[in-house]
Amino acid sequence: MGIPKEYDEAAIIEGAGYFTIWWRIILPLSKAALGVVAIMFLHLSLNVFQAPLIYLNDTIQSSHFRSACPCSVRPLAARPGTCTWRRRLS
Repeated sequence: MGIPKEYDEAAIIEGAGYFTIWWRIILPLSKAALGVVAIMFLHLSLNVFQAPLIYLNDTIQSSHFRSACPCSVRPLAARPGTCTWRRRLS
């Protein structure tokens, strides 16, 4: 499933270059898929900052602290290729 090759071939016959084919044919036909990818990326990246707010204790009275906490939790996230389960579970 994808964009048919006939569109590319017809554009080449008409004299369009590779960039024109990409810009005027392929990109407009794949806008919906690119939109879904962008929405999912935004949703997953914002979910990382919402999780600490769920686990925070409600006894903390300062809303300023609760909004700043996800920013301070971010450095504890694992770097790619490293496992920090011992630090997280201790």
